[in-house]
Amino acid sequence: RVLAGDPLSPEAALAFASTCRSVRRAVAPVLAEARRWRARAGVLLKEAHSGAPSLRGGQSCDDLTSTQQLRLATGLVFGDAVVADASICATLAHLIGRRSLDGLEELRIERAADGRDWRPICSALRGGALPKLAFLDLGNNSLGDAFCAALADALSADPAAVLRCVSRLTLSANRIGCAGAARLAGPVAEGALPRLQFLALAWNQIGDAGAEAMAARGKLGTFRRLEGLYLHGNRALSTA
Repeated sequence: RVLAGDPLSPEAALAFASTCRSVRRAVAPVLAEARRWRARAGVLLKEAHSGAPSLRGGQSCDDLTSTQQLRLATGLVFGDAVVADASICATLAHLIGRRSLDGLEELRIERAADGRDWRPICSALRGGALPKLAFLDLGNNSLGDAFCAALADALSADPAAVLRCVSRLTLSANRIGCAGAARLAGPVAEGALPRLQFLALAWNQIGDAGAEAMAARGKLGTFRRLEGLYLHGNRALSTA
């Protein structure tokens, strides 16, 4: 498994396997797994909004394979129930965990996921994956409090590394309640998401208790550096 490394670029395993027949037999399962993930990565790319990701320096996608496009991508946008497909969600989580998408600066998934499917992706963030990601937009999904708990666990596990460059986090319209808001506030108050400037939790189900949990931590950790905290549209708030 170590030989396969980045499933989008298993050249090291391929080169090693070419040395002799016995080695080829030994690493065959690893190579087969790598090929399966590359095929699934191609399916993932086809589901990206507008048909192709944003590439570094505006590079053309015309002469690149789908896996090369993903490795070079700086932005990916998904929508309209795409990532609700468990296999696509699993592929995205696998590629994030294997550091295949570490060039991403922007990731938007709208109207496409639920909290149950996103837990593996939250787990994949541990260890500092997506180190360049600055904009994470997960608005208009049904993530719920379960997602907030999974994300909070990942942030608490390594607050200095997980999503360390994210400056804008959008979780609006996700059926997040007081428990989810309070859970997410914990690691943020302890310094997680160190570059966060804007946090959007609008149009959820957050009530006064959730707002008070965040307000109580308002002078702690990353909350001190926030330029914008958006809670409008939460009808359970007495001041919504």
